Amino acid sequence: MIGRRTDCQKPPYCEINEQIKPFFSHWKNPWFHLPTENDYRLFFETHGFVTIFINIDREQTDYSTEEDFNIYLSGAAAFNNSVMEEIKKQAKDGRIMVDFNRLYYIGKKEN
Repeated sequence: MIGRRTDCQKPPYCEINEQIKPFFSHWKNPWFHLPTENDYRLFFETHGFVTIFINIDREQTDYSTEEDFNIYLSGAAAFNNSVMEEIKKQAKDGRIMVDFNRLYYIGKKEN
């Protein structure tokens, strides 16, 4: 149960079970996130790119709890019952808002 969504900002399993916390105490998130477009621009330009275009497109989609759980199932699928319970706890009237931030960047590498 390392990952759930490609770039979801706050997975609902974060608070599932304190008993499993020690097993993941050394785990590092494999996703690379910076908070702003300017941070991404500076990152790429520091590495020799010239920014031509940059945009972070925030995508929110209203899913049913079952649809949200199916997104989770498409990745790592351990502790499924605990995850579904956590999703249900966070839902309102059987619905949960899912946030995505997608980075679109076009750059040109300068020698």
